[in-house]
Amino acid sequence: MNRPTTKEYPEWYDKYVQTVPDGNIVEIMTSQLKSAAALLNKIDEQKSLYRYAEGKWSIKELLGHLNDTERVLSYRALRFIRKDKTDLATMDENKFVEAAEFDKKQFEPLKKEFRFIRKSTIMLFDDLNENCWLETGFSGGKTFTVRSMAYIIVGHVNHHLNILEERYL
Repeated sequence: MNRPTTKEYPEWYDKYVQTVPDGNIVEIMTSQLKSAAALLNKIDEQKSLYRYAEGKWSIKELLGHLNDTERVLSYRALRFIRKDKTDLATMDENKFVEAAEFDKKQFEPLKKEFRFIRKSTIMLFDDLNENCWLETGFSGGKTFTVRSMAYIIVGHVNHHLNILEERYL
């Protein structure tokens, strides 16, 4: 399967898609799960509350955001796979993080949740036929393909793990 073209997703997401290496996207998801888990396992409960600047998310909030976003993006992909042409709502990530109160949660269960969500995402994409990858759907009035959703999911995690390594650790 080829990479998505820039016509398969809104321009805003290109910064994520461009971080994804060439190759089988499901294998890349699996590899990313392993590397992300290894990175997250270096962080203890105390460190998980760290913020690199005032007003920025803590590590717990960043991980909670990754969990929420992967759920939302996978759900959108599922709707597109099932040929649902409903224009799906966007999400306000800051409101999600604020409402979730991730800093009041334990870090270990958040890490476990990340692993389970990613395994579910892998299962969603693992056995799709060629036609499913090219199905389109809508969110916030913008058009996406299923293929682009897979790349956005991986690229979004890449983006935030890079920030985690550069600014938090």
